[in-house]
Amino acid sequence: MAVNVSPDGTTLASGSVDKSIRLWDVKTGQQKAKLDGHSGDVYSVSFSPDGTLLASGSGDSSIRLWDVKEELSILSSQNDYQDVLVQFQPQVFQKNFIQESSIYF
Repeated sequence: MAVNVSPDGTTLASGSVDKSIRLWDVKTGQQKAKLDGHSGDVYSVSFSPDGTLLASGSGDSSIRLWDVKEELSILSSQNDYQDVLVQFQPQVFQKNFIQESSIYF
């Protein structure tokens, strides 16, 4: 099972062995939405920095992007994650940490 909290702290996303993603209201604990589309267990979920997109990874070897507000899949990797990564680049991937750090041997 995978979990992730939205950047504003209001929504928790959970991925499950039932092949679904569920969105939960953090304050009330109530389920807000159920997202279906993967054909394998969902192993990872991650919100975009602005909280409008959710990326999910599954045992079906695919990555999907979801529109959180519309509660629907907007992009599927078709088993090749490179096409999704072009669309979903969190801030952590935009920095080159090797160049910014000092390495001493």
